[in-house]
Amino acid sequence: MTQSYIIGYAFVNTIDELYLVYNIYNSSIFSSFVLDDSGAMQWMTWVERNRRWSIFFSAPIDMCAVTAEHTLAVAQRTRWSAIVCRVSNPNLQPIGLKLPDTSMSLVDKNLSLNGCERGCLNNCSCTAYAPADITGEGSGCIAWFGNLMDIRYFSEGGDHLFLRVDAVELAAQARKDKGFFHNKRKVAILTVSLVVGLLLFAASVYGLLEKRKGSMEMRPRWHRILLLIKKFLQRMS
Repeated sequence: MTQSYIIGYAFVNTIDELYLVYNIYNSSIFSSFVLDDSGAMQWMTWVERNRRWSIFFSAPIDMCAVTAEHTLAVAQRTRWSAIVCRVSNPNLQPIGLKLPDTSMSLVDKNLSLNGCERGCLNNCSCTAYAPADITGEGSGCIAWFGNLMDIRYFSEGGDHLFLRVDAVELAAQARKDKGFFHNKRKVAILTVSLVVGLLLFAASVYGLLEKRKGSMEMRPRWHRILLLIKKFLQRMS
């Protein structure tokens, strides 16, 4: 029985059963543990002075602490071949991560990081890898297989994780991004050409009106129209 300031608890894990037992040292304290079907737990104590239950402890603190709540699903690899099996660029390693759950991983403390990369390249079931010695110089190897669960991003600190991606999908995304910027460039050129064309048209009309001999009453009216066109074009540009 492990003792603490308020409670004692025992964790039992055998072939036949798995359970947690706790007891309150002070029998005058009324306490309640509540665990719902979502995995959220609350430990509440009764405060006689206020005549209400007070939450002494609750878990998880946030949803990222729930296992499998933040899961990186790996795409189906049934059509992958040795040609398309690749990993992401090592120079683009994500940082500030909590490494995934290691229940579906293999660890080799004697393997270098380069050897870890080669091993992941040669196995299409490998989804990610990372150095095992995160406090040293990056020696050792952890390789994950299947979905990556329990990943978390930290604004500071964290570990490096090399994520494997489908080379075909990566190339398709690169072409898509390139096409997007290419289309934006075409739209910009078309817009500028249209504005310039309208300006030239307005200037031509204005020049013709200046040369045209007409009544003095018509000229100010056309002049006002051209000023309105000019203001409109300025707003558009």
